[in-house]
Amino acid sequence: MRQVVHQTPHQRRLAPSAAFLIGARAVQGLATALLFPQVYASIRVNFDAQDSRRAFGLLGMTLGLAALAGQVLGGWMVHADLFGSGWRSIFLINVPIGLLAIVAARYIPETRAPQRPDLDWAGVALVSVGLALLLVPLIEGPGQGWPACSFFALGLALGLLALFKRQQQRRRATGRLPLGTCNC
Repeated sequence: MRQVVHQTPHQRRLAPSAAFLIGARAVQGLATALLFPQVYASIRVNFDAQDSRRAFGLLGMTLGLAALAGQVLGGWMVHADLFGSGWRSIFLINVPIGLLAIVAARYIPETRAPQRPDLDWAGVALVSVGLALLLVPLIEGPGQGWPACSFFALGLALGLLALFKRQQQRRRATGRLPLGTCNC
């Protein structure tokens, strides 16, 4: 039996349907995924070795605190039922934060690495498939009673990750940048 949910006109303007809301969240997640590597690159370019460790530590602390604050603030906003929008108000917090980020971005200096690294497609494929073959059996194996394919996948994962390590060492030896490094 399908439950009918009645929305106020204000709520329909914010999220006219579940599909719209899911789509908007997917776009938001993709935008974050595209922007987040820029934070790491900016830290690598703008800070020397000792200061970059401190900056990465502060970034990690900030992300952890943001995750905690998001849960608490989201719960409070749902409870407060701001603007009569129910749970939808939790997404409104992104508006002032986004505007603040746009203003703050004007003060971040332009950065460029001295060498533009080429994309290591082989390394990306080896590490992606290797990690997937490692993590999926570890997550799903216990619930499935550890079928034989779990052990096969784990063995294949170890082989692919060892091959990835060798491939990255060869890249470094030939003067090309391995994944996760930058000559900054």
